[in-house]
Amino acid sequence: MNKREIYTILLLVAILIVAIILQVTLSKPTGHVSLNFQNLGYGYGDGGDEPPIEPPVNSTSKNETSKNETKKTYTASCVDSDSGKNYFAKGKVVQTFATGTKLNFTDSCFTDKILYEYYCNNNVSIKDEFSCEYSCSEGVCTSPSGGGGGTTTPPGTPFFAGVSENEKSGGIAGMSNLAVSCGDYSLESPISATASSQDLDFPARNAIDKNLSSNWFGDADESYPRWIEFDLGNQKCIKSLDMYFSKFDVPLIMDIEISNNRKDWDTLMKDFQVTYPRIITQKLPEIAVARYVRFVQTSGVRDYGNLAEVEFKIAGFSYG
Repeated sequence: MNKREIYTILLLVAILIVAIILQVTLSKPTGHVSLNFQNLGYGYGDGGDEPPIEPPVNSTSKNETSKNETKKTYTASCVDSDSGKNYFAKGKVVQTFATGTKLNFTDSCFTDKILYEYYCNNNVSIKDEFSCEYSCSEGVCTSPSGGGGGTTTPPGTPFFAGVSENEKSGGIAGMSNLAVSCGDYSLESPISATASSQDLDFPARNAIDKNLSSNWFGDADESYPRWIEFDLGNQKCIKSLDMYFSKFDVPLIMDIEISNNRKDWDTLMKDFQVTYPRIITQKLPEIAVARYVRFVQTSGVRDYGNLAEVEFKIAGFSYG
């Protein structure tokens, strides 16, 4: 073999070696590295996806209650002192809600014939509007000979706040022989309102601003009873009233009182039960003549008093 042939063989070997090196080099992966999040425990595949953000293992939601925390629970109940519908004994019902709130309901006369009798049914307080055969007095139906005591105003006779029957017949303030006639009635708002207490952002005037979205709320730091009082401007015949309450603040119990001097108050309706947020055309047991009207709230489902709006159906009156 001459030198020419040897050089040719070496050249072919060199070319073959270079080809093998190039083949091996081209088959290697590039410098980009893909992270496998699945292997890291995130549940994602190869690629550039970002792993999800997970909360710390020991984190607890703000709204979760600690397992060691205990809540005080109450059992709803209803107790009637006169054991059911007893129209001839004055009773009292104590309603306890699951929240622990208690409401008291006492049998009372709506008119001289209509009795509000409270009783319990399946641990729920019920009001029965019962028509007495003879008369209603001091929360019971009475017999012809009385038996209940008390006095009532004859039907159709205006009830004058702060004036006794003897004073009326004696001509006090021009009311001789009850010779009074009322004019045309219209639904009107009082000219002002004051209250025994009020929340800073929910004053008494909210109850007469013709806006059902605003409310009067009493001071929650004070206990019942609490009252809100209205000025009609001057003496008016009062026939009925419309009342609106927050739906979250009923039921509640209150007395409706009237006065002409803001010192001496007469009770028109006692233990009036508010069970619905809107009470339209609530008639009074008798037409009243007064300048001031007061709601005395004695108990409620919440710790403060409430009234969203009130209007009175009133008329001017004249003597003779």
